[in-house]
Amino acid sequence: MVVGHAVVDESAEGRERLVALFKRKYGAQYLAILGLQKLRGTTDRSVTLRITAPVASGGHPAE
Repeated sequence: MVVGHAVVDESAEGRERLVALFKRKYGAQYLAILGLQKLRGTTDRSVTLRITAPVASGGHPAE
């Protein structure tokens, strides 16, 4: 079992950061996906899900 904390970020800033990361990693493939999203009118439906491990009192991830 893995324990973590998740937060849904629906902000425009979160989406912009995610788009920039995906563009850098996937290049033209991701740009094609963005183009399809624009045609469908679904560009504003993406969210960022941030998942982090719990942190122990010493500042390190809990075991």
